[in-house]
Amino acid sequence: MMVFNTIFGGGVSSRLFQKVREELALVYSIYSSPSAYPGCGDFTVYSAATPKNSPRVISQILEEADKLIQKGVSEKELAQAKAQLRTSFVLSQESAYARMSYLGTQYLLDAPMQSPAQTLRGIERVTEKMVIGLAREIFSQSPSMAVVGKGSAKLLK
Repeated sequence: MMVFNTIFGGGVSSRLFQKVREELALVYSIYSSPSAYPGCGDFTVYSAATPKNSPRVISQILEEADKLIQKGVSEKELAQAKAQLRTSFVLSQESAYARMSYLGTQYLLDAPMQSPAQTLRGIERVTEKMVIGLAREIFSQSPSMAVVGKGSAKLLK
């Protein structure tokens, strides 16, 4: 999930950030984030845009999701996402609080306890096929949407 999220919307090098914010300049901010629990979870895309740009932002998010499913990811993009995650994870392990939080989350979710080395190996095992499969699973669901702000009722119709 984290490799997929890193590619799709998890940072400034992600597809959503590069396309919707940098290239098209439609938003002030855009990112995605997963939440996973035993038996359920969600995948959220957040954006902050003017009411005028909001319909186009929604369209671009859906277009980027479709591109990911239809065209996949390049070896370079996959390698960069993995490198970013590895680096972030290794640096986070320098903080006692972050390490405690990581292990506590595994425990609370009844996930197998993994050493940092096991987590890094898990990141390395992610393939393009796995990323596309997860994208298909996530985006095959009917999305829920919350819009806050002036003119938001029109967007939900």
